Amino acid sequence: MKKIFITLISISMLISGTNLIPLSQKGIDRNITSHYSRGIYLIIVPQNNLIERMSNDPAGNFVLFKKTQGFDVDIISIEGMGLDAEGLREIIFEYKNSNPLLEYVLLVGDVNWNYAVPTFTIPSINEEDINVTDYKYTFFTDDENADNYDAFHPDIFVGRWSIQTSSDLSNLIARSIKYVTLEYIKNTPFIDYLDRSLLVAGSYATYDGNSVPPSQWPVTPVWTSIWLYEELEEFGYTHIDTAFYHAGNYQNGETNPMVANSWNSGVGIINYRGWGDANGWHKPYFHRENVNNLTNGWMLPIVMSFVCNTGDFGNDYNGSGLDKCYGEAMVTYGSMNLPKGAAAMVGPSDLDTDTRFNNVICGAMWDALLEEGVHELAPALHVGKQSLITEFPDQMAQLDANGKPGVVYFYHHVYSVLGDPSIPVWLGVPDEMTVNIVNGAELNNSHLSINVTDPNGYPLDLVVGALMYGEELIGKGLSNENGNLNIDFADIPIGTQLELYLNKSQYYQQKVDLNYTSDNGDEFNPEVFTYFDISASTTEGMNYVTPGNSLELSLDIANPTPLNYSDISIEIISYSDGIENGTLIPISFDINEFETTTTTPILTGSISSSISIGTELYLDIEVSYNATLVQTKRLNLIVPSLSQNDPIPPDNYGYWGYDNWDTDYPEAPIYNWIEISPTNGGDGTDLQLADDTRTRIPIGFDFTYYGNIYDEITICSNGWASFEPTSLSHFWNFSIPMPMGPTAMLAPFFDDLDDNVGTEPFHVLSYLDDENGQFIIQWENLANGENDEYCPDDCDRETFQMILYNPEIYPTTTGDGEILFQYKEVNDVDQNGNYSTIGIESPDQNTGIQYSFNNMPGPGASLIQNNMAIKFTTDAPSGYLSNSKLEEIPSSFTILPVYPNPFNPEVTIRFELNKTDRISISIYDVKGKVIEVISNKVYNVGSHKLNWNADKNPSGVYFIQFKNSENLKLSSKITLVK
Repeated sequence: MKKIFITLISISMLISGTNLIPLSQKGIDRNITSHYSRGIYLIIVPQNNLIERMSNDPAGNFVLFKKTQGFDVDIISIEGMGLDAEGLREIIFEYKNSNPLLEYVLLVGDVNWNYAVPTFTIPSINEEDINVTDYKYTFFTDDENADNYDAFHPDIFVGRWSIQTSSDLSNLIARSIKYVTLEYIKNTPFIDYLDRSLLVAGSYATYDGNSVPPSQWPVTPVWTSIWLYEELEEFGYTHIDTAFYHAGNYQNGETNPMVANSWNSGVGIINYRGWGDANGWHKPYFHRENVNNLTNGWMLPIVMSFVCNTGDFGNDYNGSGLDKCYGEAMVTYGSMNLPKGAAAMVGPSDLDTDTRFNNVICGAMWDALLEEGVHELAPALHVGKQSLITEFPDQMAQLDANGKPGVVYFYHHVYSVLGDPSIPVWLGVPDEMTVNIVNGAELNNSHLSINVTDPNGYPLDLVVGALMYGEELIGKGLSNENGNLNIDFADIPIGTQLELYLNKSQYYQQKVDLNYTSDNGDEFNPEVFTYFDISASTTEGMNYVTPGNSLELSLDIANPTPLNYSDISIEIISYSDGIENGTLIPISFDINEFETTTTTPILTGSISSSISIGTELYLDIEVSYNATLVQTKRLNLIVPSLSQNDPIPPDNYGYWGYDNWDTDYPEAPIYNWIEISPTNGGDGTDLQLADDTRTRIPIGFDFTYYGNIYDEITICSNGWASFEPTSLSHFWNFSIPMPMGPTAMLAPFFDDLDDNVGTEPFHVLSYLDDENGQFIIQWENLANGENDEYCPDDCDRETFQMILYNPEIYPTTTGDGEILFQYKEVNDVDQNGNYSTIGIESPDQNTGIQYSFNNMPGPGASLIQNNMAIKFTTDAPSGYLSNSKLEEIPSSFTILPVYPNPFNPEVTIRFELNKTDRISISIYDVKGKVIEVISNKVYNVGSHKLNWNADKNPSGVYFIQFKNSENLKLSSKITLVK
């Protein structure tokens, strides 16, 4: 790469040495153990005169606003450089090398017109076309064979303000600031618009530009939107407008006034799945001209448009096409005083995106927003893109066999943010933070230490504090798990007024005026935040061990900071019983900035020959710096399944998977087909299912699954069952776990099983063997949708069954029920639809056992075949060390699964303590309001349980929150169904 010299306008640069990782990365890599910091926000402008505009525009001071959010801000003008995209990429690369805490890049300019900022292009994978992409600005190694290849793990996040005029810039500055501060509507009745949402979808298709009958239209755009409706409802939304177009309403659903009416009335979020292009959404019709007619004003939503071409900011890249695509119109129409449309949007540049990939990105992005706490727009979008790696693992190459971009690589590039990439998505009306310092307080030191809590007095972590002296960011910090936030500053005249801004997603930005009256010279001694990324490895470089083998254990340590450390010491304070004859060797070392090192051995010994696979051996370590304890950590060594003759290790709950090849284990099943089809002499009842249908039936006994008790089950034609009611007959199979798809799922053979447009027999049967405590579901001789059109003679068929065992007759150590899958005839042939999914998944869809997905068996599993059986049970094999699953220190207590869940009206709450402590247990509703404090007393070491009766409360989602004397909080979600 050639060397480019640039002029950098440094607006603010204040990097705190011990804050390590840009905060936006927290939701992306959950393996990082380091502390985080708000990083650097880099703005790229095409003309020098825009530097001043970013700080002094009639619409607002955008640079100052970003600094109040805790960002250091820099601006680079590329005027006169004659740069192409690669040249600009090199500038960003060199900047990142010099400034490791670069977090966001905002490109201010269209791809042509008067304000031009270059972009990359990528060929379409479905047509002869090229698409614009800014994604290549986020990573810097293109060689997929290189050790530092990072195309799927961006170093930074990027967004674009695709401006063509001075007015466009003012519009974007105004809405990007006012959406976050809410200053025009905060104290008005209009603020409740954030509690409302709009879902729009169109299930429609053409073939080669020609219409096809409604029976051939896809259904999943609307289905995905129904799934999202349920997710939003569970999250707490009570007002969700919908405008769906599908085969059932196509004669009068072409246009739907609900879209404009809802948008104008005010909604905080809008999601679209379906059919469209750069003009806008086709079904139901809502195009650029409709956006121009909106009157929503400052009730600005964030819009996710998971449909072709709506984010194509280069639609006129080659000199023809629309001057503004739908997304560009959405974020620039209106004026800086009366905006229209949205604050920001997400959409793709490609004209021919695929439903199956759009659905996955949509689902995973919303799960990141609603469940994972990833609330800034570009990081949330990236989580959506990352889900393609899991769901389509065989399509990750840069180029496929035909020279086209690989699917995962392609979709990472074509989806982008039009707007501020760091904008936090409001998911309801924000709460107010409480801080233990009053407005106008006096400072008599050149540092401050405060505590930040929520409205109920619980500590808030990850609150970004930004201390301002005029327009200068002079200090910043991040609150810890106890709500403590410390900021140091220097070289500020005594007698000046400072402003402290507090920022956290889903909370109003809070400003506190402070008077710096004196400096008494007290030393600044905040809590020590020196952290390292530490993992354990054997001398062979593995993080797993084998029973009966010797052990020599070292540590891999990464220092992701710009600081050099000396006199670091690490000591093991405890380890698993499965490690025998252990010799502990305390170590000390130095480590330089951004260095990774492997220590000398810290533990030698041997692995007990009696422990089973699936065990996670642990060792607890303490890290000290200059004789001060700075970090405690639990490291795990896995005893893995290395053969198909081993069971599948337990999931996070404790379910194991055994198949009939695991003959060395007493828990292994024996294939023993129980025929229930009357055609073959059985006594089963035909459930009268057809293609893509489901039914809900009694089990015949209480069955405990992941700690929840069920007496009914949903059976679907497509080879899956669910213990919970479901609104969709999913035919597209996902991995396990995955937020989409049926909850509390049992998947003996989840695939699109078909009846060739009603011409093939379709039999799914049930039978209760009460005497033997068995409930059996059998899918009988069903055609696989991959080739059912060749039936009856040349199609593949599936015959398999699922057996639930009555826990009272077949008890387990946890009380959870056992499940058996059996396969009489099976053909896993659906190569165009991820083959099949086989396994089980928890009700919250956060854990499970994936026996097989996409024709890829899991550890200990085999390729599915005839005359095979798979059993799922919470009974572990002999020699399994369950105590290795304890929570990592410093957690001082553990909550156990509540039961039943859902419940009516009483639920049992369980928790464990490893020391005597005062525990407060409170019930909250989805708005964070305390419903009831059910306990606040001292409990002894051990297990405890108590009941809560919700007889006087309405149906809905509630949260149990536990708090100990150290303000450590744990919570559990429960659902009351009356």
